Amino acid sequence: MGNRKGAEEFILKYIEKILPGENVNIYRNRFKEMSNKEFEQLMVDVRDGNMILPIIAPNGHGKRLSVDRNYKLAKELDVHFFQRLIIDAHDGVPKHMTKNKYLLLNLPIRRTAQLLTKGVATATDNGKRDLLTGAVTGDSKSTTLTYPEIQVLSGIGLEKSVKELMNVRGGDIGANRALEAMIERYGKVTFNSLAPYKTGVTGIKTLKSFFAAAHIKADI
Repeated sequence: MGNRKGAEEFILKYIEKILPGENVNIYRNRFKEMSNKEFEQLMVDVRDGNMILPIIAPNGHGKRLSVDRNYKLAKELDVHFFQRLIIDAHDGVPKHMTKNKYLLLNLPIRRTAQLLTKGVATATDNGKRDLLTGAVTGDSKSTTLTYPEIQVLSGIGLEKSVKELMNVRGGDIGANRALEAMIERYGKVTFNSLAPYKTGVTGIKTLKSFFAAAHIKADI
């Protein structure tokens, strides 16, 4: 066992600096109850990233977390919130380091419950379209695409899939008709070949009309 007393003092010191108040007492009492073996395991878990020492910040409490105070503490502890990123090679762009620094934080994440496969059905045809959006509807609709699903697709690099689902299949009637015709005739299609047939996403045109009716100028 190393210098337990020094470790405890270090933790208590910065817990109090991050959020003055009751948290330091909670940790002080918890440390009193821990054996040397338990404390050592706690330190190992913190070191390995399996444990983050939590801080309780109840609503309506007199003391509040402070961004300015956290910046000062980060400088004191030599913690860098903003860092340059290394971007892997993609779409012909070589691997490189970003010129600017970006905010990096450890945040909790939760896997989205909305998955593309949940809403998949079989369409009877493709002739029924919503007049406001231009997208297929009713018996012609086989699936839906929600914003969380778009984020998932984009996050794993499927940008062309997002473009197809949101534009060509998401309300651009001209491009969609050309897409289906080319697939039926040639068995394949590219975005470049659809360019002459694009008529624009109907939903965007509808939204612009709504704004215009409300006398709101919108650049969309």
